[in-house]
Amino acid sequence: MTDQAIMDAAILNVKNILNIDIQWVEKETKHGGLMYDGTIKFEIDNTKMECIIEVKRELRTHQLDHIEKLRNNVNTTFILVAYRLTFEMKMELRKRNIAYIEANGNLYIKKGKIFMFVDGQTPIKAVSENTNRAFTKTGLKVIFHLLIMEDLINKPYREIAVTTDVALGNINYVFTGLKDMGYILQLTNDKFKLTNKKELLERWLTGYAEKLKPALFKGTFAFNTELATKNWKEIEFKEDKTFWAGEPGGDLMTNHLRPELFTIFTAEKPHELMINYKLAPNENGKIKVFQKFWNLCDLNGNTAPPLLIYADLITTTDKRCQETAKIIYDKYIKPNL
Repeated sequence: MTDQAIMDAAILNVKNILNIDIQWVEKETKHGGLMYDGTIKFEIDNTKMECIIEVKRELRTHQLDHIEKLRNNVNTTFILVAYRLTFEMKMELRKRNIAYIEANGNLYIKKGKIFMFVDGQTPIKAVSENTNRAFTKTGLKVIFHLLIMEDLINKPYREIAVTTDVALGNINYVFTGLKDMGYILQLTNDKFKLTNKKELLERWLTGYAEKLKPALFKGTFAFNTELATKNWKEIEFKEDKTFWAGEPGGDLMTNHLRPELFTIFTAEKPHELMINYKLAPNENGKIKVFQKFWNLCDLNGNTAPPLLIYADLITTTDKRCQETAKIIYDKYIKPNL
């Protein structure tokens, strides 16, 4: 659903529910050096309000701090307008006193003497869209490699397929999807460039957390002793086979995080993990194991690629993890966007 469609639905439903006049009067505006999706004006009980808005189809945990930054940057009312928000996300927005409007008319706006709250409206059903192959599990693997190895974009499809471990026939579908969405810019007949990389990263993070990572899950394990848990850094993983990600990966990269939960990406079988590293299957264990899905040569010892560790950390609600993720982002990811 486009920003225009989200706003049209939100305005119509708010008018019908509260019987107030509301208009989208400006579709792009700049405040304090930051761009916003415009302003809306509405009048209630003879009180007029002009509010700065940001439009999102949905909102994820890793985007909350940015939304709060946008809110804090303006000296007037800021409203997040979204197609759909989860119950947990609405609770978090209210906790942070960030005003929001959903496309179905649910809203929370608290400003001075004005308090408007509507909840329980039936969610608007998603409009059926043609599947874009760029953000399938296969496409997410390809995008991951492109974000790290941008020169890969100009390699032959066969080489890209080998590097990403994706079937050759899928590469064209993924590239076509990325071109259609404006993430691949054609420079010449045979030269391409990745564009809108920051937005692409945001979309990849969502797809990784919701589609790719769950599909790679292999099982939950535990260290065999408390001493092994304490001395986890001394474990010697098989080279190019097994890697720390998540909290331990963040700790190894920044020395800023003491792991409480452990994430491993591996190409080894469960029985090999048990033999090689003395890990035991345990559904209550603190070690989550996932299938390794990348082919990169310049990795840093036993740690997964910085982008993967960043993704694991920033998509949690843990403040320690998010702080560490920002350190990794500033040092390893932002310079390449």
